Amino acid sequence: MDSYVETISPKNIVKRSVPLGSAVKVHVISDLHCDRQSNVQWWKQMVQNHINESKKEQDERGIQVHNILIIPGDISHQLKVMENIFMEAKRGYDDIFFIPGNHEMWCTSSSNYTSSLDKCKDINTLCDKLSVSYYPVYYPDCNLLIAPIWSWYHASWDTTRRKSYVAYATANASSVVPFEDKWVDFHLCKWPTNIDTHDEITSLKSSTNKLATYFASFNELWLERFINGEEDLVPETITLPDSNKENMEIISFSHFVPLQELIPTYLFHDELRKVSGSNPLKNQIHRLKPNTHVFGHTHLPVDETINGIRYLQWPLGTGEERLTSCSKVDRTGPLCVYDNSDEVEISNGFLGF
Repeated sequence: MDSYVETISPKNIVKRSVPLGSAVKVHVISDLHCDRQSNVQWWKQMVQNHINESKKEQDERGIQVHNILIIPGDISHQLKVMENIFMEAKRGYDDIFFIPGNHEMWCTSSSNYTSSLDKCKDINTLCDKLSVSYYPVYYPDCNLLIAPIWSWYHASWDTTRRKSYVAYATANASSVVPFEDKWVDFHLCKWPTNIDTHDEITSLKSSTNKLATYFASFNELWLERFINGEEDLVPETITLPDSNKENMEIISFSHFVPLQELIPTYLFHDELRKVSGSNPLKNQIHRLKPNTHVFGHTHLPVDETINGIRYLQWPLGTGEERLTSCSKVDRTGPLCVYDNSDEVEISNGFLGF
């Protein structure tokens, strides 16, 4: 095992309890892109709205709610901005989960990073400092597992062979800037040469998935143990009739896209398909068998159930996206994807009687 896999990989599933008698809600939002000040201000307002709504619900229903927030990447390429966004989130949410996206992996000239994986280690250090989870956590009180899935894309994931609108519109143009020259990851993400060559990683014609497989290896330690039943998920002090995998609620999340069906048929830049998805990611989700998988990256809201798994993207996006494809996210903020408050309310009412 190389040093990056050793230091970045989550080793185990962490057990975490919620306050006695509390309901649990899980909220999601991706692609906050808070390098833009307008998105920062939006985020502050959404957190405050959430605080106000939670207090109102507590007053009206008389129950405590343990609020969990999942952010599947692309907050910012700047660690200080990430820290500020996490700190703001902690005002309104009890637990925060995060997985880096491609923007977090950018090594700008001002950052002094020579490797995106070194930056990744510093992101994990920041998360540890702020108690932000980039590793799987099991909540035995409600038999809920939240599982971040580390991932990266590879061009060979896309097998559609479609041409984009831009490709048709510029077919006879004398000078067109190649997509590879415009895709910032190919210039600002820096990878050790022992993983794969720069030319392979930055080519849309490459058949390799070595970088995607490398990122998938970050998940293998805990995933293999979980699938084989080697994880002791429930403490001996807790007795739950539903504490088994058949009845466990599993919410996994990644930044990148696991299935080609989750990208629309027509895109303005169809090359985006080649920098969006991962077969190793798809295979790990297939093995985990979550109830819900949340992802990001394409800035296109998605809510589809395929082969029994709910796939969901709820992105804020940037600029005009907030007014068009992501307008509902812009209006409403993070989306609640899990809520057991009705069960807790009934339970608490019975105990009170």
